[in-house]
Amino acid sequence: MADIPWLPVARPRLPTADRLMPYLRRIDESRVYANRGALQVELEQRLEAMTGLPGQRVLACASGTAALIGAMLTVASGLKETRPLCLMPGFGFVATAAAARLAGFAPHFADVSPRTGALCPERLMSHPRLSEVRMVVPVVPFGRRIDLAAWDRFAQQTGIAVVVDAAAGFEWLTAPGREFPPSLMIAVSLHATKAFASGEGGLVIAADPDKARGAFQAINHGFLNTRQAELLATNGKMSEYHAAVALAELDGWAKKRAAHRRTGALLQAQWRRRPREGRLWTCPDVAGCYALYQAPTAAAAQAAQKALAAAQIGTRFWYGSGIQDHPAHRHLPSDDLTVARDLAGRLLGLPAFPDMTAAEATRIIEALP
Repeated sequence: MADIPWLPVARPRLPTADRLMPYLRRIDESRVYANRGALQVELEQRLEAMTGLPGQRVLACASGTAALIGAMLTVASGLKETRPLCLMPGFGFVATAAAARLAGFAPHFADVSPRTGALCPERLMSHPRLSEVRMVVPVVPFGRRIDLAAWDRFAQQTGIAVVVDAAAGFEWLTAPGREFPPSLMIAVSLHATKAFASGEGGLVIAADPDKARGAFQAINHGFLNTRQAELLATNGKMSEYHAAVALAELDGWAKKRAAHRRTGALLQAQWRRRPREGRLWTCPDVAGCYALYQAPTAAAAQAAQKALAAAQIGTRFWYGSGIQDHPAHRHLPSDDLTVARDLAGRLLGLPAFPDMTAAEATRIIEALP
């Protein structure tokens, strides 16, 4: 296999230097590099136009984690108790728990639906610790859709704040006709590995103007129209350089989105040629940056990973075995996480990138046992 090139699980494609150059020249001319420069403002306005939201409802941040922390600090600023309880899924990426703890919350891990891989708001209504909970963080797994209206009903009925971790949710959140309930705040990642990327960056989407202002203050040292820090906050603002990448990415987004769908179609076509046990998840059912082999068992997923490695193909269990198993978080309380652990062990990430060739798609699927 030495003569066969290694095919990585992640091979991002971001805007070229030529596409970036007009925006970089604008930075050179303005000599504004941070603190809500013209490029960041333009990016936010273009995204608001895409989502149908009025002005100052989309906030560009330094990272997806910064977006989460900003939204969570907005919730925390209205609470009197220290270390308020936060419910989140065990099935997710470690940044969700880290952000909550850095924002002052005490996470409790809950199990997910076997159908969606996400928290179920109706099931949480009977959670034994619901009376202690001040925030719930539903995770949008791999950019799959979740029911925002159902989470709005949960927030309205319980009075509990809901911050949605939609790290890979850019595609479905910006689809025409999407409605954003004002009770929710949504955090998005623009990391290089995401379908829509700025290298590093994130977004807070908040239809409620008070929540949007609170999130801005929370990532702006606690400043809001003053040089006085009025709340405990962080510095999570996006730089003009990352805004330049995001704007260039936005210029070519329609073409890139179509390319991701083409990659998904190539992989699915090869899958149909030789059906196997399990399922293949690709764009548009998940974000374009993912292709997921859902094996029938954890042992089958491990065997697939070994076979693909032998064929010089990279893979990844994107969520590991779950947030609760990381040493930094394993002491935290949790429910029985049978479904979360089962999904984490059976969902193997395969290569997926917008310029995948038919030959590469064939190579990936044929290597699966």
